[in-house]
Amino acid sequence: MKQAIWKFPLKVEAEQFIEAPAALIPLALQAQGDIPCLWALVSPDAPKTKLRIIMRGTGWVDDDRELDLALKYRHLGTVQLGGFVWHYFW
Repeated sequence: MKQAIWKFPLKVEAEQFIEAPAALIPLALQAQGDIPCLWALVSPDAPKTKLRIIMRGTGWVDDDRELDLALKYRHLGTVQLGGFVWHYFW
């Protein structure tokens, strides 16, 4: 099976979806310039899927639906941009 490392630019938004091969393995999440980016190991030939990405800022208080953030989602990484700290989950 072929494998490659792909970069996925992310938005600074509470929720977004990215299209990626289904067998994605996250490697790193860092800012490149002013853009949060996810690098992941993928199988380029695998079927594509839409992955939900959740972002929260330090100090944000979630409503009851998201209180289990750490239990429902896997932490992808944290980036610092423009004086803010953003935490990404999937």
